[in-house]
Amino acid sequence: ARAPAACEALGEPYRPVRHATLLVEAAEVEVLGGAYDLAESLYVQAEEAVKDSTSVVADWVRNTARGGRAKAARLAGDYERAYEVAKEALAAAEKRRKAAPAEYFAALNTVAAAAGALADHDAKEKKSTAKKRYATAAEYLREVLAYYGDGDDDKVSAVSCNLAAVLESIGDDKALREAKSISEDAIARRIRASGAEAIELAALRNNAATICHKLGELDDAIGHMTAALGLTEKVQGEHHPAVARRAGNLGLLLQSKGDLEKAEASFVKALAVAEQNKDPYTAQARDNLDLLRREKSGAVSVHRGGGTAPKQKGTVLERGTAADVSSLADVVFPPKPDGAATEVAKLAKGKAALVKREVAVEGTRYAVFALYNNDGPESTVEITMKFAGSEGVTIVDEQDQPIKKKKKLEATASVEGGAVGIVARLRLEPSNSLKFKIACSH
Repeated sequence: ARAPAACEALGEPYRPVRHATLLVEAAEVEVLGGAYDLAESLYVQAEEAVKDSTSVVADWVRNTARGGRAKAARLAGDYERAYEVAKEALAAAEKRRKAAPAEYFAALNTVAAAAGALADHDAKEKKSTAKKRYATAAEYLREVLAYYGDGDDDKVSAVSCNLAAVLESIGDDKALREAKSISEDAIARRIRASGAEAIELAALRNNAATICHKLGELDDAIGHMTAALGLTEKVQGEHHPAVARRAGNLGLLLQSKGDLEKAEASFVKALAVAEQNKDPYTAQARDNLDLLRREKSGAVSVHRGGGTAPKQKGTVLERGTAADVSSLADVVFPPKPDGAATEVAKLAKGKAALVKREVAVEGTRYAVFALYNNDGPESTVEITMKFAGSEGVTIVDEQDQPIKKKKKLEATASVEGGAVGIVARLRLEPSNSLKFKIACSH
């Protein structure tokens, strides 16, 4: 109704700023609905509507639309373009910084979000640029927080949440402790700004729990995750899909602490909600509950950190808050089949065993090969596994990132006597064919 043709038909004057403002609002709705391509086209139309306007309001709308384009690109996974568009918006806002500081710092916040997302992408690709991008994102977010000061709890809470996420990604102890302090301040500010039942608090609590768990502060992590789950159930309903994941995360924390009864109750809830919603998380929820019940029955032992894991006859598996592939680094399974692991081959005249175990993580299946060297401490077994001819198979590292070795599907390991070593972690597509050859020296 605000487009030029419609205004002309109605005999009304065309107001480009009003038209552009409505286009921006429509784009925001599409972002919330996940229609990022449509949102970006609406942002472009908004910029076009005010391209010839020179008012302060037109400048604001134009840069808001440009920042929106960056956000839509980032959410759509086009991180490089998101970062470039965000920097364009910042450069334009820089020219009006004295007259419109709020516009400038909003643009700076957008650049920080884009830099953080690009850093996450670079980290997954193991690019050296990730560290610098995280530092850039943190620097910009600190500038934004300094501008807002203590007066606007709503804005400070949102920016603090972003800064805590960046610091968590940096991941060293100093950064994690600062992330915890900032995330808990963000929670307090969100309560003051929006009330104790604001749904945003659930995500803030969930994130704080993850940070506390990485710091080894299980009681605090459980407290935050319990609050996140309770709020999600109260505001969004007990059968909302988010309940499944938060109940599952709480169960993992309780299991890490050794509170198996409460962990089982959380896993049962997670599985029931996931099944009811036909959520892809169902497979992971079922695996979590199965592992917990196997631990309760004594079929599985879970090493909870602190020193060297004791040698067990059963499986030893260290679990984290999120069931990600990094947990596979701690998988140790026996050289004799126990229903979960299979002995693939005896090596070194029967003094070593190659063992395979399959696991499911977030609905994706992985095969993990480990080598047990049961010989004396002075011995060493070196093994190479070649997976030539396999289909639907990717060798991955602890973070589920592909490992490329001269474009060959090949993995090697050297294991000393009395020790066990992971030889290869393989991500399996739903349709796969796994073939391998073994070369070994002792």
